[in-house]
Amino acid sequence: MLKNLLFTLFVGLAVFLLHTLNVPYLHPYAWYVFVFFAVLHLATHAFTLWGINNYKENFAMFYFGAMIFRFFCSISLAFVIIYRGVDDGMVFVVNFFILYFIFIIFEIYSIIANLRPHSKKGN
Repeated sequence: MLKNLLFTLFVGLAVFLLHTLNVPYLHPYAWYVFVFFAVLHLATHAFTLWGINNYKENFAMFYFGAMIFRFFCSISLAFVIIYRGVDDGMVFVVNFFILYFIFIIFEIYSIIANLRPHSKKGN
């Protein structure tokens, strides 16, 4: 969980620096999207850890369930914001998906790094 918090703080720092440097391709809603992804990432990670600790044989169900839940929550947020009308819609969508993919890539990296020692034990 500490790695997830450090990663979230690092991404938040990057968004903050880009915001303070007035980067033209950073949408004003980028902060809201970051907070949404940070909370969603930490909550689904905590849920997955809880599931793994209590139901070890159902790891895949908890992991993929959390991934699908995160995907649908993310798409729902993007749809609602775009539907309500947002200035610079293309910039918002690009910022949204960059943050989405950053969090997904970190999650995939974490799961591969955690599973690697377990797969070596089995051999």
